[in-house]
Amino acid sequence: MSQNQSQSISESLLRLKKPPEPWAPPNFEPLYVEQREAEPSLPQLIQSNDPLAIFKLFYSDTIIQQITQYTNEYALILKTMHTPKQRHRRPWYPITTEEIHAFIGIYIYMGVNRQPTISEY
Repeated sequence: MSQNQSQSISESLLRLKKPPEPWAPPNFEPLYVEQREAEPSLPQLIQSNDPLAIFKLFYSDTIIQQITQYTNEYALILKTMHTPKQRHRRPWYPITTEEIHAFIGIYIYMGVNRQPTISEY
């Protein structure tokens, strides 16, 4: 190793051993946001007091139909599988979109109105 390399390594090590210089945080000014009354930001055709219309913003009729179709198809796939537990399975009846609406509605209700046990619903 040459003397220049050795000297530069020594200088680097000395710099590493020095305590860091005091750090000053940058000057921060918070963003000013005007206070305003909270209101829903819904499409013009949707009334904020219509829960079904708001629900359909998230779950369109097409989505509900697909959930129904895929649930029924999955049940048929499971029905054709030969597993030891198959004889203990309940019979499957195709579900409807109304039943999917009810199922999702029950889950929403259970999430909003918490009860200590399932039997209390």
